[in-house]
Amino acid sequence: MAPLNTGNCSGLNYPQFEYSFTDLEKFIEAAGIFTILLKNGKTVHYVPDQPQLFKRWLEAHNITDLKSN
Repeated sequence: MAPLNTGNCSGLNYPQFEYSFTDLEKFIEAAGIFTILLKNGKTVHYVPDQPQLFKRWLEAHNITDLKSN
């Protein structure tokens, strides 16, 4: 297995994800598919190329992981 590309997990936007972390409220992940609740009440689904890195980006910005609550 190739090592995880650590990239920049602290940026305002995650590459190829159209929302800023400031738009996000909560998330849950299953099988690499993220279901994300936006602060405006909408729900979006996102399948990142590197799920572990995307999750790290969410966690770095204190977005609530519903599995850990």
